[in-house]
Order: sequence, then C-alpha cells, then structure tokens
Amino acid sequence: MSEPTPRRVDTVTLSATTDFAALVREVLRGGGGVGSLPSDCFPVDWIFRAYRELHGTEFADLFSLGVAACLTAPEPDVRAQALLFFQSQPAAAGSESVDDLLTGDLALFAGVSAPMFPGADLEWHLRAASAARQRRLTQ
Repeated sequence: MSEPTPRRVDTVTLSATTDFAALVREVLRGGGGVGSLPSDCFPVDWIFRAYRELHGTEFADLFSLGVAACLTAPEPDVRAQALLFFQSQPAAAGSESVDDLLTGDLALFAGVSAPMFPGADLEWHLRAASAARQRRLTQ
C-alpha cells in the first residue's frame, strides 16, 4: 500500500509523517498563525476548515483523532475548542473519547471555565458533546 498523497490546507501541508495530535494542539494553542487566516476568530476555525477539506481523504480520521488527543490537553482553551469540535462533528473518529471521559475523573472539566463561553464550564461542554454523539448514534 502506498503512502497517501500529501494534502495542503491553507499554509499547512499534511503527510503520512504528520504528528496530527501535535499539530492540532499547536493550532488550538494559538500556534503563531499555523494555518490560520485573518478571517479566523478562534483557532478552532482552522480546525473546522481543515476537517471539511480533509473529509473523504485518508487524513480525515487521523486529523480528528488528533483533535481527540487534545481533549485532555493541559490548557483549558485547547480542551474547550476540542470539545466544540466534537459537539459539531459527533461522528468524527475519536468522538468516543468524549463518552470515555465522562466515565472517568472529571477534574479536567468540572468547574473549569470555558474561555470561549463564559458561564459554562468544560463539563457542560463535555456533556453537550456526548449528547450530540448519542443523538447521532440513535438516528
């Protein structure tokens, strides 16, 4: 089996050697412009755009698994944006991680302020992502 053809999304070239978890985390941390466009309001905007462009390619699942790896990142901003991704893309590879996290220690989520959405903690967003996944599974 041959390696997939590299794909370019904005300023980022993805290949079989890309560390998707590291790339996604760097983007969600604000990554110094990695992939972003002036029209992006939040780093997750690039994540959504990249995932749309990768849909149907060999890289889509690798990319969304990279987002799933960010669900437990040390930075609350990164976790919040990864949760937002799975609220919007409940069928993406790695979405099962949301449900797994609900059955464990919620210290990374309970009472942790969601920077993009004042008034809701990350546990609320974790539960919302799980609910979106459950709706998707029962359709």
